[in-house]
Amino acid sequence: MLQTPQVLDAAIQTINVQHQQKPFDFGISLGDSANSAQHNELRWYIDIMDGQLVDPDSGVIDDPVTGPHNDYQDQFQAAGLNPSIKWYQVLGNHDHFFTGFLPPNTYLQQTLIGTDIINLGDVFQDPAGLNSRGSWMGSINGTTPNGTVFGVGVNSSFSATPRILAADSNRYALTESEWMSEFFNTTSSPNGHGFSQSDAATGFACYTFEPKSGIPIRVIVLDDTQSPTDPVDPGSLGYGHGTLDKARYDWLVNELERGKRDGMLMIIAAHIPIGVLPYPQDAGWSKYAYVSQDQMIAKLKSYPNLILWISGHLHINQVSAFPSDDPNHPENGFWEVQTSSLRDYPQNYRTFDIERNTDNTISIFITDMDPSVSDGSLAAKSRSYGVAAQQIDLNPLNPMPNGTYNAELVKTLSPEMAAKIGNLFTTPAIPDSGGDDSYSPNVNPDRTTTQMVNVGGRSAVTRAEMTGVNLGKNLVITAMPKVGLPSNLVAPPTTVYQYLSITSSTIPGVVDQTVFDFSVPHSWLTEHGYAVGDIVMMHNVNGQWQTLETRLVSQHDGSVFYQATAPGFSYFAIAYQKDGATTGVGTLVPTAITTPSTPSASVTTPVTTTPRVPVAITTKATQSPAPAPATSPAEGMPVTLIIIGVVGAIVIVAAAFFVRRWWIQRQNPALFKKYD
Repeated sequence: MLQTPQVLDAAIQTINVQHQQKPFDFGISLGDSANSAQHNELRWYIDIMDGQLVDPDSGVIDDPVTGPHNDYQDQFQAAGLNPSIKWYQVLGNHDHFFTGFLPPNTYLQQTLIGTDIINLGDVFQDPAGLNSRGSWMGSINGTTPNGTVFGVGVNSSFSATPRILAADSNRYALTESEWMSEFFNTTSSPNGHGFSQSDAATGFACYTFEPKSGIPIRVIVLDDTQSPTDPVDPGSLGYGHGTLDKARYDWLVNELERGKRDGMLMIIAAHIPIGVLPYPQDAGWSKYAYVSQDQMIAKLKSYPNLILWISGHLHINQVSAFPSDDPNHPENGFWEVQTSSLRDYPQNYRTFDIERNTDNTISIFITDMDPSVSDGSLAAKSRSYGVAAQQIDLNPLNPMPNGTYNAELVKTLSPEMAAKIGNLFTTPAIPDSGGDDSYSPNVNPDRTTTQMVNVGGRSAVTRAEMTGVNLGKNLVITAMPKVGLPSNLVAPPTTVYQYLSITSSTIPGVVDQTVFDFSVPHSWLTEHGYAVGDIVMMHNVNGQWQTLETRLVSQHDGSVFYQATAPGFSYFAIAYQKDGATTGVGTLVPTAITTPSTPSASVTTPVTTTPRVPVAITTKATQSPAPAPATSPAEGMPVTLIIIGVVGAIVIVAAAFFVRRWWIQRQNPALFKKYD
């Protein structure tokens, strides 16, 4: 936990690299941006997101390891989230409660900013709560390399009050209003990060936003944390439960009704998940809520346009299905996706891709991601300690064995929503020259045009420039990374970085050529002893590998970027060829050559998990592949599986966009299936 700020910074750098390869539409943090509602904790978080100079110290300047940038207390310059990514914020229980469970009182406020160590009794059983006394809670010694804990024990263990090293007025605990107001002290966008000044004044932490113009998605940000005025229940483990009072419930229903009326697909973003734990467990729905958990879920199922409930809180990657109760209306079901934290293992953030299918469904691709860290860095140290802590503590992982959950979640659309989305991708009619009311689909269908297309599939290929005649509208190109080749194809006689299967949507005309943009991590080249000009893209044509004209474009942020020109689609390989990127000459590689003993691919094997098949679910889901090797923001370390939280704050970057996905074939009704 000591290196949490540095891990957040590493995750942001990784997100920025992903954004260069395939732009995100927005980001959202699902709460717990602080640990104990302290002002200094929140400022570290916002300043890291903004790219400010960050000093993760308190009181006096500590330097447990002499020198700069080599210990958790040192100042560092944060990278900051790419300014083109708007990010939004959700309120978590740790953001306005001490340790996430107790409303700060006068004693706590005064002690936080002073030098005395906090003294408490059994706050969960003693009716006095924070006014109980009996044991010193301890503190971390920031002058030691591993943050030695001291000042812990019952009162009788100490002859005098144990004290911390220094007072700090910046450690004061925030109210909900103060916490929300701090998001207007920012340099990134949008100002307020979703909150309005009027709502901040009242502490009403609910709002909506639409992330992309022209795409019918609306995000409903819901504060489902408890209020300090909630009744005290000594048996309920404090104030960490999910709940809604009448004002927030009425607001939510009004927003759901408005979204239904406006024809919007809706995502609820709330810190605490629903329907996963019974009361009085710490994430169970409060018995004091305005509506019960069952009533809440039943109400949500009455809105066919609700597709997702996303949340954090439990620090696990879990997917739950809430199927429709009416088999004739599967569109009334929705999914809940929980995301873990950067604070503890598996230290993930998550990406979302929302795509339209041709069978009146949408697919939601969810992928857990790891921050890319360089050897010897403080973030790498935190990652290794996270693994060690998991091995020692044996925290239960969901799903087993590694706590990651990558999947394709399928949601059935209502007929009205399917028609609305379908119209978004219909080629617009253009008036002909006759001057009457008749329309023709294309004024000049034989004109050669060029279209730029973002490439899906999470591979090394990120963009394509397609040139041809009558290409049509809303083209879709997908490059799926492959671990190996079909049995009828022989591998090329060289080292392969990545195999790809590239397909496109239906094209009414003729494609002359397609130029693919792709990248290779510089660390992979260094590992194999290759020069930047030694990379080519190969295309399999009738069983033979043709080396495509490949051009070296640029080098930055730990990656080398290339372009290759292809005459068509099928299987491709990004591979080593001495001075290949500078020749610009196409050659044929005969298939009769035996595959060499060198590894034929450097593709990360997709992480698989035991499918969690919900009972009687009428929507469908399949497991998605892990991302292909991505670029590392720090030289020498490739990205593995990647999600984002500071002290438990989960940042989810969501690429919410609709495209036609003509390439999806559903050949069996199973809820989960693995990609090849």
